[in-house]
Amino acid sequence: MKIGDYISITCEGNHIKKGNIIAIETFNNKIMYLIMLERYPIGVWFYETELRCSSGFIKAI
Repeated sequence: MKIGDYISITCEGNHIKKGNIIAIETFNNKIMYLIMLERYPIGVWFYETELRCSSGFIKAI
């Protein structure tokens, strides 16, 4: 994934949130994505590992 990609995040309870990636950073040897969501226009940071856990996932739209 890269900056500008539109994504959807599926969270617990099958809630789907749509947004786009506005920044990508490395922290403690892990990739973090700053994702701008409708309810959070400033963005929310997600670790790459959080995006692939069993309770939620991210995919490109």
